[in-house]
Amino acid sequence: MGKMGEKSPAKKPAVAPAKPVANKLEISPHFKLVFVVIAGLTAFCLFLGMLASLRYPDPPAIQTGEICFELAKMGFVAILGLLGGKAL
Repeated sequence: MGKMGEKSPAKKPAVAPAKPVANKLEISPHFKLVFVVIAGLTAFCLFLGMLASLRYPDPPAIQTGEICFELAKMGFVAILGLLGGKAL
């Protein structure tokens, strides 16, 4: 036993230190570029589709608007695919 006021040496637990967990997702510059380009083209197609559908009510403009909306749908699917692929 030790003297009065001295603390006994603390016992260290026999557990290995935990490894650092990498919960930060690394995003490459190439992925960012592709994502921004697809998002921009999707927004542009939505804008053109609304402009063609609302401003010019003649049949060719309506058909152009429908094509733009179809391209915007493809853009949304591409964005979902990029995000889903990155999550894996």
